[in-house]
Amino acid sequence: ASLDNFDTNEIQHSLFRRSRIGRRLFWHVHGDIFHPASVLLGHFGYVAACARIRRYCDPTLGIPFKAHAKPLTAVFRTPQTRLDARRPHSWVDLFLLRDVHIVGLGLDYTEVDLWYLLSLRHRLQRGGARALARNRIVFHDFEGGGNAQAQKHDLLRRFAVDCRLHPVPRGDWRRAWDTLLDRLEREIGRRR
Repeated sequence: ASLDNFDTNEIQHSLFRRSRIGRRLFWHVHGDIFHPASVLLGHFGYVAACARIRRYCDPTLGIPFKAHAKPLTAVFRTPQTRLDARRPHSWVDLFLLRDVHIVGLGLDYTEVDLWYLLSLRHRLQRGGARALARNRIVFHDFEGGGNAQAQKHDLLRRFAVDCRLHPVPRGDWRRAWDTLLDRLEREIGRRR
């Protein structure tokens, strides 16, 4: 894998940190094991990440980098709201402009950076941000989480997130994952 991060050389945070494997890009939202200082740990790390996201999303502030003449700001805040592979953008822009399937992530309430973005997206959609209204976020979860799971799904739905509950037939997790991944492959493959 090669690092492809728009010459931002982030050390502590991972707004632009991504790896290229073949033609695919993988964003390291909560850090990268090969760059230990980037890994988010504890409330301090998540709150610092929120502050950085907020700065990136504010068109009057942005995030300065030596390799760029002007501070980088969120693409979704620009008039054209188009993602260009050559133009610097963050996973935050993808999260707010493209369809997102959340799979294998529990969305714990301590992951305040993601909850902040869900809240921001919902607020902007309600305020008439048409570009954000087209994006769908789907949270995939497996049955069996009880009342706590139902409460989390209720909150996610309030943020306009589509929650999909998948069965685990007779406790066969391998089969459950294979079925989920097959469904995702068909659904995402249809949209390309």
